[in-house]
Amino acid sequence: MPSTETPTTDDLRRQAEAVMGGLVGPGGPFELVREDVLGSSLPLFAHRHRALHEVLAASTQHGERPYVVTADRVITFEEHARTVASLARGLREEHGIEKGDRIAISAANCPEWITLFWATVSIGAIAVGFNAWWSPRETQQAIEQVTPR
Repeated sequence: MPSTETPTTDDLRRQAEAVMGGLVGPGGPFELVREDVLGSSLPLFAHRHRALHEVLAASTQHGERPYVVTADRVITFEEHARTVASLARGLREEHGIEKGDRIAISAANCPEWITLFWATVSIGAIAVGFNAWWSPRETQQAIEQVTPR
């Protein structure tokens, strides 16, 4: 028969530590390790993605599950990956965008913004988010500072 006693603070702390240990401890899905980063030892996820394109590739495992849902559209993970690949190809082949080029994105929050961001970073270019509400003067200053392709 289960105990009807109220767990103590120590009991709850031990339970939380056990759960956390299973998540971030050795062999856990979010295992933490210490690594040197620019001369400082920092805790990092051992099984982390090393680049954004790896995050995009891993997202395809979700297939036909919804990725973005708006008032009038549902975009699946698979559809998103296909659209990103197509746009990335267009950025490279039609617009000559290369790794390291900066791409300014000045648009409303919408699925197309998301797609352009992922297409940009998937080819190694740098996505620079501009504020679509900036004045023309602010936008011009940002363009001069960022020098997007």
